[in-house]
Amino acid sequence: MAPKKNVTLVNDGRSSNTIKNTGTVKPIGYDVARAAAAAGSEVNKPGRGAVDAAIKGGALASAKANLAGVSPKISSTVTDTSERDAYLEILKAQLDAQTAAYDQLLAYNQQMYEAQQKQAAQQREDNARRAYIAKEMALKNLPGQLAREGINGGLAESSYVRLNNRYNSSLADADNTYSDAVNQAYLDMIQANREPQSGKLSAQADYAAGAAKAPKAKTTTTDKANPRYNAALQESYNMLRRAGYTDAMASKLLGLE
Repeated sequence: MAPKKNVTLVNDGRSSNTIKNTGTVKPIGYDVARAAAAAGSEVNKPGRGAVDAAIKGGALASAKANLAGVSPKISSTVTDTSERDAYLEILKAQLDAQTAAYDQLLAYNQQMYEAQQKQAAQQREDNARRAYIAKEMALKNLPGQLAREGINGGLAESSYVRLNNRYNSSLADADNTYSDAVNQAYLDMIQANREPQSGKLSAQADYAAGAAKAPKAKTTTTDKANPRYNAALQESYNMLRRAGYTDAMASKLLGLE
């Protein structure tokens, strides 16, 4: 009876099946002939049938144990994420484009703030310079003015103090003007940043919502013959044939038919 499993089983020396020798195991017919010759001298010895039964039983147990835990099939799983990857790539490109546009607006607002800050600093410097020039001219003209007005002593000293106070007040005004201008520029930037910042958050939320709807990865599982099982099956079959089982019985016991 021809084996039905996809394995290479050695010829038993009697079967009409043409079964290729594995090249690693001697033909079963060889071992069976040797066993028969050896058994010839034991024909009339008591207990020989029990010995044969024990040999066959042991061989069957070994053959079954040899196959235990080895699966006839092995599974191969392939995951295809191409559709999902393409979808997410488009979604990410949209997010990147929106984010870049909003970042450009934020960068422009920062540049405007820094330009206004620089302008305010220049104005403060100009105001301080004008105040200094005015003070120096007043100091230069003050002695002649005091002399023409007949002012001297303590009154003259008070005039110098007032002049210096006026100069310090001009510097303070310049600092206050600078601070007011910078603070206003900062508030203007904060106000201008609200729209692009809100837009970025909205774009990120849209991306997250879209990503949640992305196509699922496709998983395909295929089964194929396990070469380890086939090798074990070959070995188990050989065990049974060496123990004296016929081709048909060995194949039946191993589920080959």
